[in-house]
Amino acid sequence: MKAHHNVFSFFELGILLGVYQFGFLFATPIAGDNLSSVGRRRMILIGVGLMTGAIALFAAAAFFENDWVFYAISLIARFIQGGADGMVCVSIDSIAMIEWSEEAELI
Repeated sequence: MKAHHNVFSFFELGILLGVYQFGFLFATPIAGDNLSSVGRRRMILIGVGLMTGAIALFAAAAFFENDWVFYAISLIARFIQGGADGMVCVSIDSIAMIEWSEEAELI
């Protein structure tokens, strides 16, 4: 980012990196609430698909010469990445607790 878009401060770079966690925090309760209606496997597939799309969008942001368009697209892509990761993590933890719930009680 500093090589091609040198107008951003470290604060703005920190926001860009931190928006991933906001996406994660936003998506996890929604994903957890909808696991039984959507299905755990389908939620993982949706999360992986969103993650793939977000990574492609993040990579495509490099083609924009305007600094603020690049930054806005990068923010959106990072937020989607975080949300997709939240969907996958909630689903995998749910599957793990269903499969090994008896062992969890012994710990």
